[in-house]
Amino acid sequence: MKTYTSILITLLIPFTIFSSEPSKEGYVSSTNASYDGSALTLTGRVVLDHGLGKMTAEQASLEKQEAGKDFPFSLIHLHNDVILSLKDNAKLLCDHADLDFSNLTGTLTAPKSGLVNFTDTIHKKSGGDSYVNLKSPNIELCLTKEEKKDQKTEYDIEKIKAKDSCTIEYNKEFILESDHALYHKTTATSSKDFQGTVTAYPKDDQSYCKIFHDKDYIEASLVNLDLVQSVLSMNNSRGKIESSLLPQQQKGHIEFTTENLSWDNTKHSLTLNGKSHIVESALGTVTTEEVLNIQQGIIKGVKVISKIQSKGPSEFVYKDPQSASYHKLKCKGIFKIDRNLLNAQISGTSKAKTRGNYIDQVFYEEETLGAYADMAHVEFAADKQLLQPTSLTLKGNVCLFSRKEQEPFRCGIADRVTYSPETKTMILSANPGQKVLFWDEQQGVRMSASEVHLIQNPQSHQTVIQGVGNVKFTLSVEENEVLKKLFPQYKPSS
Repeated sequence: MKTYTSILITLLIPFTIFSSEPSKEGYVSSTNASYDGSALTLTGRVVLDHGLGKMTAEQASLEKQEAGKDFPFSLIHLHNDVILSLKDNAKLLCDHADLDFSNLTGTLTAPKSGLVNFTDTIHKKSGGDSYVNLKSPNIELCLTKEEKKDQKTEYDIEKIKAKDSCTIEYNKEFILESDHALYHKTTATSSKDFQGTVTAYPKDDQSYCKIFHDKDYIEASLVNLDLVQSVLSMNNSRGKIESSLLPQQQKGHIEFTTENLSWDNTKHSLTLNGKSHIVESALGTVTTEEVLNIQQGIIKGVKVISKIQSKGPSEFVYKDPQSASYHKLKCKGIFKIDRNLLNAQISGTSKAKTRGNYIDQVFYEEETLGAYADMAHVEFAADKQLLQPTSLTLKGNVCLFSRKEQEPFRCGIADRVTYSPETKTMILSANPGQKVLFWDEQQGVRMSASEVHLIQNPQSHQTVIQGVGNVKFTLSVEENEVLKKLFPQYKPSS
């Protein structure tokens, strides 16, 4: 028959053996125990009640006694089936644990099972819990100590350093793989939530951390995970998000590279900062230099992209896979694509209110055409696997010109331009009291009118020019000067 020993530690020596319920002071129990005057050796079902929490193992060695302490051993070695059940419901599992409460450090290894396993549940004052699980072959602990008069000395884990092939699971949604990781935690107070962050980083500059989320995949040189706010911040990241702008598309995706990425899981929002480039499978590419936000939503259980918005210098390029033609829009203001409305809004900066101030305006380009305006609006249509632009509207101080240098020049100014990329039909219009000015070198047309319509013949591809409203085929001296100032290629009438 086995003999079970319970020891209540109140003094260095001797020990008093109890069979009753342990007190709140340092409590030790095991199947066998031996004491040589300096170290206490325990074997078989070891249980330690400590200021850090409850410790269990098959073997333990307690050393470095300190007089006057509620738990007089400051160095604890635990072996085989080690479990540390912390006061805040966190738990550590390993094969070996060396805990030094004088230096407030700890080392945990798992040569048998392979991985040290740490789990924690974060209770938020705002409601809802977050779960984190960290696994690594080696873990180092940084401890904190709190001594209160006439009370048990309390210890807590401030930092967990994981080394060599770490795996972190967060909320059973995200899996983070890295070479190293640092878990930093601060206990909740009466006014603040528990604060916890995980920082993951690779072993060298050629390696990356890896993030998995459903079918999404991201690589980054550094990852910070805010456990309370559910926000992942990543440096030098690249990846693939499995969702699309298309209403009926269920297999679309976005590929991206960015200097800095912030993923707010609660708000279903990804924010790319710095130089960024995304490729949306149904739409095209967006390149930015400042901020780009991707907003996600759920429709009938399917994750979709609801909005893409950038601020600062941005470029959008759509390439038609059938005709190989392209449409390009550039701006320094706001660029926004709305999935529900199937449109895009593009604006220049606040300084883009003067005709000819090209640097602050929106720029539109296709193979034969270029235009500047204060703002642009694009309508899209969903067609199988693509979003195709069906209408482009340019507003405010519009300057229009042909781009092929080897062909006769064409230019014009207007307050609004509507354009159909499919039919190549274009309508230039002016505000009340203003005029559209237009010149086509090939056809020898100079025109001033309320509206100018450019209609392409689908068979001959020749453009028919029509004036509407107070049409004049000669331009005044002032009108000639305006066109010449804006377009150096313009040739005034003799």
